[in-house]
Amino acid sequence: MTPYEGVIAALLAASLVLAAFNDLKRFQIPNAIVVFIILLFLARAPLLASEELIARLVGAALILSLGFGLFLAGRFGAGDAKLLFAIALHTPTPLIAPALLALSLCGLLALGVIALMRARALRADKALSAIDETPPPPEHAAAPHEGWRQWGVWRERDRFPYGYPIASAGVLIIAAEAALRLSA
Repeated sequence: MTPYEGVIAALLAASLVLAAFNDLKRFQIPNAIVVFIILLFLARAPLLASEELIARLVGAALILSLGFGLFLAGRFGAGDAKLLFAIALHTPTPLIAPALLALSLCGLLALGVIALMRARALRADKALSAIDETPPPPEHAAAPHEGWRQWGVWRERDRFPYGYPIASAGVLIIAAEAALRLSA
């Protein structure tokens, strides 16, 4: 991996962390982050072999089509679909199967962690209301001093921030590609 590619990888990882943070906090992945990730791909594209470039573009287009279909069906956010597309552009063809496995495992892990954290927060709310003898706050309410508990992931319990596991898998893809290139 050249220093140029290393800088692109570092900027990509930082962008993915920022996308995950935004999705957890607001259930929104800003377009500016996705556009930046695509621009990073465009900066890297001249370094790719033409067959690899075509494979990535076709694969990313398929991912975008699938994500858009899930969005239209109400199963996925538009930001999630766009983030998956942007990550697909950066995924080398030899890492497609491991990337899908990483995405699945990150999704399961995120689902488990978020479910446990939501259950713990709910128990804490009930315990506090029993002590204060006041009714528990509504599911969507949080006091201003509770900071992180105001985040969308805790307030809107019927939604799941897919951007968090998508970004996590993207970071794993970056690390896997670096390891693959260093071993070659």
